[in-house]
Formats: sequence, C-alpha cells, structure tokens
Amino acid sequence: MKKPASFLVICFLSIFLFVVNGNCTVREISFSPESDSTQIAHTIQSFLQWYKVNYRKSIGFRLVGTDKNGNYFVNKKNCKKYLKHLKSSGRISDAYISHWNRYFSEMEQKFKKNPQNEGPPEGFDYDLVTGTQEPDLLYNAGDQLIYHIQQIEKNHAVIITSDIWNHRFALTKSGGKWRIDSIDVMGYTE
Repeated sequence: MKKPASFLVICFLSIFLFVVNGNCTVREISFSPESDSTQIAHTIQSFLQWYKVNYRKSIGFRLVGTDKNGNYFVNKKNCKKYLKHLKSSGRISDAYISHWNRYFSEMEQKFKKNPQNEGPPEGFDYDLVTGTQEPDLLYNAGDQLIYHIQQIEKNHAVIITSDIWNHRFALTKSGGKWRIDSIDVMGYTE
C-alpha cells in the first residue's frame, strides 16, 4: 500500500524532532516504515481520517437526555454505543475507553447533585474526541499536521500535534500496535 508522499515527508521530519523541556534536539532514528515514530504518526493520522469520515455518525449518539422534569442525565446506553463506535476505528485503546467511562460516570453524578435543564449540558458542549467546538480544524489538518515527539519509550509515547490547536496524544503499544490512550487539547496556537 502506497502512502501519500506528504505523509512520508511529515513522518521523515517528525522522527527527528524531539521536544525536551521546550528545547529541540536531534536524534538519529530508524527510517524504517516499521519504526515506532512512523507507526505512531500513522496511528494518529489514520484515526483522524477515520474520525473525519465517521464524524456525523459519532455525533449522532445522544449522550445526554432529559428526564420527565426536563433535567439532563447521561444516557449510559448511548455512551456505551458511542465508545464501541470509537473503538471500531482500531486505533483506540482500552485506557481511552476507561477514561471516558469514568468521565460519563462523573458527569452523571454531577447532573444528579446539580440538576441542569438550560443551555447546553455542561461537559457535553464540545466535541469529546478533539476537546474543541471546532473538531474539523484537527481532523481536516491532514498533511499539514505537525508532529512533535515529546516522549517515546518501549511501549509508551506522547506526541504533540500542531495545526491551529495543539493536541497531546498519549499512546501505548500492545500486541505490536500503537493505540491512543488519550487526546487532550492544549490550546490555540495563534
């Protein structure tokens, strides 16, 4: 399978750039398509491509409903379907799923303690995958996405991607494949 030339250029450039306490240092790394840095970049890019294609379906899961009094509640059944859908990308780890299951449980408790029935439901007023209200800025970045390798160890990696936003991707390697454990928005870069 051929990869777009721009993807390979990005991978080539990204395997040299390591961010250490804000200072960049150059390290020699294998140019092999099987290298961890190449696999990691491919995992992130292919997940974002998958998310772009599946975005409409992803946001179609009604994660929050309203009870008979009009107060919000977390629809755990739909949350489970939503996470199963994300997991079907093949790029999401069990740690990612666990994180969001905890989040949904915490939000369920918040809604019970502090009923809310006006405005967008707190904690669900943005795209959960990208952490922004403009997810297309990340998933449309495609070949312009810049990868900064913050850390790569044997089975753990932290990558910062830059486009208009900075996102922190934490990944783990299991069974020879890299999967995303978390995606955190770090802020606007302009």
